[in-house]
Amino acid sequence: MGIIVPKTRDGRVLFFLPWEGMTLAGTTDSKTGITMRPQPSAEEVKFILREANRVLSRKVTKGDVRAAWSGIRPLVRDLSQEAGSTAKMSRSHVILTSESGLVTIAGGKWTTYRRMAEDTVTAVLREHPDPPEEARSRSSEIQLIGADRARVVVGQDFDQITITLRETHGFDKDTALHLTRNYGTRALQIAIIAERENLRERLWPKYPYIAAEVAFAVDAEYAMTAEDVLARRLRLAFQDRDACVSLIDRVLPIMAKRLGWNRARQREERENCIAFLQTMSTLPLPNSA
Repeated sequence: MGIIVPKTRDGRVLFFLPWEGMTLAGTTDSKTGITMRPQPSAEEVKFILREANRVLSRKVTKGDVRAAWSGIRPLVRDLSQEAGSTAKMSRSHVILTSESGLVTIAGGKWTTYRRMAEDTVTAVLREHPDPPEEARSRSSEIQLIGADRARVVVGQDFDQITITLRETHGFDKDTALHLTRNYGTRALQIAIIAERENLRERLWPKYPYIAAEVAFAVDAEYAMTAEDVLARRLRLAFQDRDACVSLIDRVLPIMAKRLGWNRARQREERENCIAFLQTMSTLPLPNSA
């Protein structure tokens, strides 16, 4: 269960959400230039901590912050209205269809990406129905890979996956639960990789991610860079920046074996990943970088 503070000192909304054993707190809103590597400022982190300490019984400090990140969000403004504070501008997305049939989506935000995609697909299908009777997105009705859609693996009783991972494959409870919740029936594929290639160890003691997940990310999830794995598959970069820095050299050999990287390519990949991880905190990189 999350917590929402409807009004901060400057009129914004503050929220706390449980996620992957951590707590997400946010957000701020400020103008920025265009960059591929946006990074939060120390002042923005201080603002969130300061506002959090107004409502929490336990004081939080910058030492509690394991990662901090930001993104660039396009805002849509009604040109008939006067320009003002970005905080007052709509976060809703707008879909436009030109006379030629081109569908454009503008605006939106991170937390509504799913609805944005559905509305865009629906708009495209209405403009270009194929087949004619299918004029809306059906993605809300389609289960994800690993959901045991045919009910032939465990009849969608995913507790059986967790039990199998623990009793047959010998994983601890945290790891078994993590694999089941994040991969569904595909967790069994990861268990096979772990045993076949001796990749069952945890990448970092505090977190349930295992080395076989790196291999699976390359084999089955199209991961092509260490940044892909740490941020977009395992999500650890959003949980603990410094832990990611320390385990890059464990991730790279697993990826290199599958992708045919030589030492020069691994060095380049390491440098690129370090540059990305620099943006996931306001603090300097640890010495291991």
